[in-house]
Amino acid sequence: MAGRPTKEPGQKMSVPLRIMLTPEQDTLIRQAARQQGLDVSGWARPLLLRAAQELTGQPSVRKTRREK
Repeated sequence: MAGRPTKEPGQKMSVPLRIMLTPEQDTLIRQAARQQGLDVSGWARPLLLRAAQELTGQPSVRKTRREK
């Protein structure tokens, strides 16, 4: 069984983003991600990128599979 294709260096997601949450906020976010069939990173990344792009007026960074 073959694994995933190797990503190019610029496409590897290697920078973590830590945010402080209450336990209730954490539960809510995890539930939302689970309802979409995603992990928290896969759920939050496109939402955060879209909000940042709208606020800054900068063009899209790299589109994730979910955004395509």
